[in-house]
Amino acid sequence: MDSKKLQNNTIGERIGMASENLKLSKSKLSTKMHLSRSTCGQWERGISNISTAHLMKLACIIMVSFEWLATGGDDRHQR
Repeated sequence: MDSKKLQNNTIGERIGMASENLKLSKSKLSTKMHLSRSTCGQWERGISNISTAHLMKLACIIMVSFEWLATGGDDRHQR
């Protein structure tokens, strides 16, 4: 995928891409986050904002860097 496209998408799109790459369903993701499936779905759809604490935990779960998940910048890979 084009690196410029990866940088210009939303947090929700980045959550979806990283989860899909891990073959992690929305149900499994929400279970790992200890949140409802609808909350995680709202983040992906951009309906609600995600807290920094949840974003940090999510980055670890979906194995991407916090900066990439939060901004789309930097390297996607977790450090």
